[in-house]
Amino acid sequence: MRDVRLGAHRARRRHQRLLDRQLPVLAATLASSVHSGANLAMALEDAADASPEPSAASMAALRAAIDRGVPADRALSDWASAESHPGVSLLVTSVRLGQEHGGDLGVALDAVSASLLDRVEVADEARALASQARSSAAVLVALPPFGALCFCLLDPAVAATLFTTPVGWACLIIGGGLDAIGAWVLTRMVDRAVVDPGDVTRSRDATGPWDATGSWDGNHLGDVTEFDHVAGAGVAGVGR
Repeated sequence: MRDVRLGAHRARRRHQRLLDRQLPVLAATLASSVHSGANLAMALEDAADASPEPSAASMAALRAAIDRGVPADRALSDWASAESHPGVSLLVTSVRLGQEHGGDLGVALDAVSASLLDRVEVADEARALASQARSSAAVLVALPPFGALCFCLLDPAVAATLFTTPVGWACLIIGGGLDAIGAWVLTRMVDRAVVDPGDVTRSRDATGPWDATGSWDGNHLGDVTEFDHVAGAGVAGVGR
């Protein structure tokens, strides 16, 4: 059971990372279709044909749900609830706003695409900076023992003091403890500075509507809860 839950968690993380990369292009594809005069169902079909997995499966499932008679608003809401991804929620909110209150949906989708792309670029830059910070932390942690080793090699008396006297033992214990605490603090600081988007989104359950490959299962349409009422109120407020 633990292996199954771990596998589902890893599949969800892969799914979230793929969505982070694909959503800006997906929004741009929908915008292009809308600009060319396509309705929402046709735009979803175009996006399903042009997008890689898992976005293609999600768009195909949405189109199939609409063809079965599920209202577009409900199908989009179920997708947003199933994914629990901030980018999907933003995309769905913009589409619902255009569907319910009018306006230029293509322009809204273009803005969503630009916003999601900025989010990906900021996340990439943050990860690069975090990698540099981890390298710096590793150097700082390794410097004290490396320095002590160099002094011991240069002056045998230092080695004799450190390894054969109570004072030296105390210095080694205190120094090693402080170095370990410093390593832990630096690691925590770096990890808290950059949070994986897949870690801050919430899922409905351990496995959710994802299969073993991390793809969204469209059969769950209608089984998930309605989109957050707060988001719906916000859409209505914007429309007014």
